[in-house]
Amino acid sequence: MINLLLAFCLSQAAMFAAPHSATIPPHHQGASANVRIRVFDGLGGIITNAQVKSFKNLESGVELASHFRLDRSQELGATSVPYGDYELKVSAAGFPEAERPVHVAATDVNVGICVRTATVHLVLDFDLPGTSTAFRVDSFVNRDGDFDLASHFQDKLGLKIPYGTYDLQVFHHLGYARRRVDVFQPEVWVILGIETYGESEALGPRTTFAGRIENIQPGDEPLFVRLVGTYFSYSLDAKVSVTGTSGTFQLVGDEPYGRYLLLTVSSKGILDIREFDPNQDTPIVVRLHGPENVRKAQH
Repeated sequence: MINLLLAFCLSQAAMFAAPHSATIPPHHQGASANVRIRVFDGLGGIITNAQVKSFKNLESGVELASHFRLDRSQELGATSVPYGDYELKVSAAGFPEAERPVHVAATDVNVGICVRTATVHLVLDFDLPGTSTAFRVDSFVNRDGDFDLASHFQDKLGLKIPYGTYDLQVFHHLGYARRRVDVFQPEVWVILGIETYGESEALGPRTTFAGRIENIQPGDEPLFVRLVGTYFSYSLDAKVSVTGTSGTFQLVGDEPYGRYLLLTVSSKGILDIREFDPNQDTPIVVRLHGPENVRKAQH
């Protein structure tokens, strides 16, 4: 039921999404728009008692909050809003004040905002001796409204983040991290693996690793192995070459520094999962269909 409510909220917010911030073209200077704001509670409901606390033009500082009125469709609307970039703040009884940027550059602009907000914690998954762990959030873009809340982050902490789905990009002096972040609870923890900068691709792969699969049973084929980063979006796949009840595979790639899992997968699902160190010297041997291979979570 909660999943249905979240899907409803996201679909509604997408309908009321403002275009991404950009410079106003010279020929649109002096133009104005009709702006409509719909307020959500972050879990599928529409808020009907919200108020616009601020709708301030970031360039001129002009405040237009008093221009917004609640109409019959439960939207907060204002007319003759000059084109430009604004900071919107809304409040509703029982919720903290929420804010987001709004770019007005069309005749009609629909804006969605969730008044339920979260604190987002960013954690680095590694600690290299002699290096700084300082990094910056380059972007934290809402997928539905296409607005960026990178400015809400101070170092590793993001405050007053409205519920929604975001694309995060973090820069570190050793590399970068990019990932999707779902914000649908008061405290959100995001563990980041930094994809470090490597040598030129022309120098060849950094990893060539062989392995063996044993106790393959009828119906397991086709059989694949997948190397996946635990806290970053890297994967490497190989097909297992099967002879009788055993098979071999080889992983060749340019993997970044970090923690990995090795999955053995067939049409039946995941047959084995284990921690994997690409720097180990001995070939890995996976024996399938034992009690130690996969423990599935119950819910």
